[in-house]
Amino acid sequence: MKRISYDTVIKHIIRHGLLQDILSKEQIALIPSSNSSRWKNESEDKYSFCEIDNIIKQEACLINQLK
Repeated sequence: MKRISYDTVIKHIIRHGLLQDILSKEQIALIPSSNSSRWKNESEDKYSFCEIDNIIKQEACLINQLK
């Protein structure tokens, strides 16, 4: 089976509990729960240029306001 790689943005979104606000239920169902669990427990500064994470949080809030 081919290994699936996920965009780092998805990892940040999961870490902040915003996944349901961004992706559809069908898309969420495609992400293994083991991945989600691991990403939730990763350190926020694990990735270089992690300050982009703040932009992701702001964008997610804007998306929620538009709904």
